[in-house]
Amino acid sequence: MSIFKIENGKIALVKHKVIIQEEHYPNEFINHTHYLTDSWWKEWSEQLIPKHKKYELISHEDIDISDYAWVDGADVSQSADPLLLAQEMVKYNSKEEYETSLPSCQLNYQCDLDYRISKLELGI
Repeated sequence: MSIFKIENGKIALVKHKVIIQEEHYPNEFINHTHYLTDSWWKEWSEQLIPKHKKYELISHEDIDISDYAWVDGADVSQSADPLLLAQEMVKYNSKEEYETSLPSCQLNYQCDLDYRISKLELGI
């Protein structure tokens, strides 16, 4: 199970574990486990399950995502591989650490460091 999905170019965390019972033939039922984001859970609970007689909600469990809440809603629409970018963000465990690792931030840090060293060398 992945802890996130990409919806409309943004990271959406999987917050719900749902078990649905589906009727295939008369008196033959199969249980399916689904991991859903908030938007999908809303659609399923309001539209899909109540309106289709062959689906029945067996259980619903909220998943603890407190460790990853900072990544929810992050924009990855400009990335060629949004899932890879999302995995990289999660690997750093905070938004600040991820942003610091970006090349643009590293370049700014290096320029600032070079400037400070040159001032020290000139005795300014």
